[in-house]
Amino acid sequence: MAEGRWPRHTAACEKFNAGDTAGFGEILADDCVFEGSRGRVGSSRAEIVAAVSATREAVGWQRHELVDSLEEGELLVGIGRNTFVR
Repeated sequence: MAEGRWPRHTAACEKFNAGDTAGFGEILADDCVFEGSRGRVGSSRAEIVAAVSATREAVGWQRHELVDSLEEGELLVGIGRNTFVR
């Protein structure tokens, strides 16, 4: 995982990897919009955390490794690599 350059995103990924999807959501604003590779994931922190939790359970999503990220003010853009158990 990319360490040090993106402390907020790195910390959120570490929480996700430890099984704490609510902790992962702490990086998100209440009215955050999350656009994934397959379209909109959610348009609020609660929707996004629920979708991430459901996806984690449904497909055995185990880890999210941060490859690169840009944090500028309230904008976060990231590229990651996911690991699945199934």
